[in-house]
Amino acid sequence: MTQIDIGSPRENHLLARLSDNALKRLLPDLEPIKLTLGKVLHEPGQKQVFAYFPTNSIVALIYHTAHGESAKVAMTGCDGMVGIVQILGSDASNMLAMVQTSGGAWRIRTEALRHEFFRGSGLMTQCLRYAQLLMAHMAQLVVCSRHHRLEQQLCRWLLFTIDRLPSNRINTTHELVATLLGVRRQGVSEATVRLETDGIIARQRGRITVIDRAQLAQRTCECYHIVKQEQDRLFTRLLPEQSADDRVSHAQQQYGDRHRRSDQTELALTGSELGWWDLNPFTEHNEILCNERCYGMLGYSQGEIKFTMTNWDNRVHPDDALARATAKQAHFDKVTAMYESEYRIRHKNGHWIWIASRGKVVQRDGAGRPMRMVGTTMDISARKKTELALKTLANTDFLTGVATRRHFVEIAEREFLRAVRYKSPLSLLALDLDHFKRINDNHGHAGGDSVLQSFVQTVGEFLRAADVFGRMGGEEFCVLLPQTDLEGAGALARRILGGVRLTPAPMTPQSVSFTVSLGISSLNTNASSFEELMRAADDALYRAKSLGRDRMELALPND
Repeated sequence: MTQIDIGSPRENHLLARLSDNALKRLLPDLEPIKLTLGKVLHEPGQKQVFAYFPTNSIVALIYHTAHGESAKVAMTGCDGMVGIVQILGSDASNMLAMVQTSGGAWRIRTEALRHEFFRGSGLMTQCLRYAQLLMAHMAQLVVCSRHHRLEQQLCRWLLFTIDRLPSNRINTTHELVATLLGVRRQGVSEATVRLETDGIIARQRGRITVIDRAQLAQRTCECYHIVKQEQDRLFTRLLPEQSADDRVSHAQQQYGDRHRRSDQTELALTGSELGWWDLNPFTEHNEILCNERCYGMLGYSQGEIKFTMTNWDNRVHPDDALARATAKQAHFDKVTAMYESEYRIRHKNGHWIWIASRGKVVQRDGAGRPMRMVGTTMDISARKKTELALKTLANTDFLTGVATRRHFVEIAEREFLRAVRYKSPLSLLALDLDHFKRINDNHGHAGGDSVLQSFVQTVGEFLRAADVFGRMGGEEFCVLLPQTDLEGAGALARRILGGVRLTPAPMTPQSVSFTVSLGISSLNTNASSFEELMRAADDALYRAKSLGRDRMELALPND
């Protein structure tokens, strides 16, 4: 059996920045492991038992929609780790982790990783900075997949990949690259041919070799450079790691309280992105002692104002106040081992930021009342922004920009129940492009995509803000029409039919004309659920197709 060169732990950049003592503590729990191309490290929602520190392999984090589409939202190589959620308080991720370039990694069990992290060692600083980089990477990839050409995305992917490998050779396939980028394989093949023709890469079966990195960097979009600058900002300014004794001494000098020293340094360390706080919940003034980072998150310099539980509570967003207070009380009452809460709080400049607070009661009186609580606070605004972008990505069809099937059905079911409750009209259009397979056969998938995009733009011009437009799959679409009866839905359908006939899809060398068939159902067609409403519209659509296409049909009373 061929021996796989995993490399030493210090070939992973996060582990390389640890002190000798910190790495020595981790070594008994680190296990070398081979990562083969396409291997899945964890499924979405699956409890993560291990974290991975790649040395000469790359792992992609991939988001899958209910409709079967996918998009890579980040990649991790020798620069970082797989399993960052495990030190951020979670046991699972909503993403798939899959090996995109084979090689090796060092694996560690979650409990061992968390034990070292909460010691307050240099691992805390490295992991938190990497989490910040990962969030920036995810956010930028969402922007890139929306606004940049496939060739630019491929160049960005190639650069990110070789940055995380010890050589310029990438073991991969066009099919895997297409999956990671969420695009068609044919488009990847065409883009790689152009790059090879220009002397930028060389291709072999199962391998891509970057020959001219400078030209590759010129052909990519700005997304690569933005993430690279953020990486340099976060990691090149790091000082050599201090020993544990040096950190404790620094904490004593800065805060001057010998009694509080051990709890504070265990939960948060100077030099990390964490703010720490220390409070007595039941003193007269309930003052909160904070470090400089905690003040800075809210836009203040240290000591500019005095934080108390009262004025901190008053800054919390009203929509988040109850959940935060409930979490805090549950910990005071010993229901939870730790206090954990994510909430919005008002910045000095008036806007809202998201923070994650985590703390623990470390002293109680004889009656069990909390006397002292210490904890950490982290600005998670970038993460929340990324989560929103990912949610938008999951809810929005990548090609056309309308709602995905799952998101459309979620909205439609709510609207159906609301219409039934208030006895208000509701109608549904089922739309299917005519002879779409012929369009794909004659003009290729790119031509088919242009027709779909043109169709969506045309239909959108006839819709109101309250109407919901969704892609159900392929060339099938639906439009939900709140406060619209069957007559009104029919009038809209006639306008859509005419508009589509008169608006060909722009294409080279000439535009392509196409038509659409529609089926219409309404609450007054005796539907008792949204599923029945949709079935009635589909049946009407089938009749429209059977009767010659380019027409509309109304649902029959017994549909």
